Amino acid sequence: MLQVKGLNAGYKELHILFDVNTAIDAGITAFVGPNGSGKSTLLKAIFGLITIYSGRIIYDGMDITRMKPYMKTRMGITYLPQINNVFSNLSVKENLIIAGYTLDKSELNERIQTVLDIFPELEESMGRKAGVMSGGEKQFLAISTALIRKSEVLMLDEPTAHLSSKLAESVSQKIVELRDKLKLRIALVEQNIRSALGISDRANLLLGGKIVFSGNPSELLEQINHQRP
Repeated sequence: MLQVKGLNAGYKELHILFDVNTAIDAGITAFVGPNGSGKSTLLKAIFGLITIYSGRIIYDGMDITRMKPYMKTRMGITYLPQINNVFSNLSVKENLIIAGYTLDKSELNERIQTVLDIFPELEESMGRKAGVMSGGEKQFLAISTALIRKSEVLMLDEPTAHLSSKLAESVSQKIVELRDKLKLRIALVEQNIRSALGISDRANLLLGGKIVFSGNPSELLEQINHQRP
């Protein structure tokens, strides 16, 4: 389990997150809320990309609050930002090879095959430059690079942003498949609240940098529907 305890964080002097307590356990944990509520900032704080003023981040019993991002990656924690999450000037195959640069050839080939079993859409595109791929294909590739590294906790920052409804649904289905087939622990930040709650096992609602709801996704969805005019 990855636990966040009393986290206060932001960008240098700009305080964004206030006393956040949450956990990323089995299944899909959704973090939803309006723009500027602190959703993406929370993932960046967990991964070590912004300033942490106080609080702790615990991963499988170890305090990783001040640990560098590359060390967290080695522990199996991966953060995929909304954009710039692949090497656009390299081919699909080259992106996968770079993701597994620490592996020997046989293990790398084995993991690439595992990735292609989950994302068969990439198999015919191995020689294509990532930069010419569709938004959905880029998300598949970005997630694939995380799987090459054998991630245990996958943090996705708005993976369906700027995608058509059809592509967004396809990406969401793949996220569910990663949970069910590979038993990944997934933190999902989404602007599309209904889509995120529809596939998640636990939901957190952020407002003004604070978690104001944590619990069953269907309960949160019911509250949202009840408040609609």
